[in-house]
Amino acid sequence: MMNEQKKMDKTKVVRKTRFTRLKKILMDRNITQTELSRLTGIPAYKISLITSGRTNNLYMTTAKKICEVLQVNLDDAFGDIVNG
Repeated sequence: MMNEQKKMDKTKVVRKTRFTRLKKILMDRNITQTELSRLTGIPAYKISLITSGRTNNLYMTTAKKICEVLQVNLDDAFGDIVNG
């Protein structure tokens, strides 16, 4: 039982930090989530979910659209997901 709890706790941490690369890119470039939404055509609520790691579904088309607008590759923005 205790091992299951530890495993669940680690999963929660991963979910909370999954999208930190994208969030860092936005912060470094002084781009708001609202601006990214406008530039990509992706609804603001979805951008919020993605950048905060609160989504379990990230379509490749969505990720590619974000990367295209930010002019980064998938690994730069989502490497912790792609590689992990």
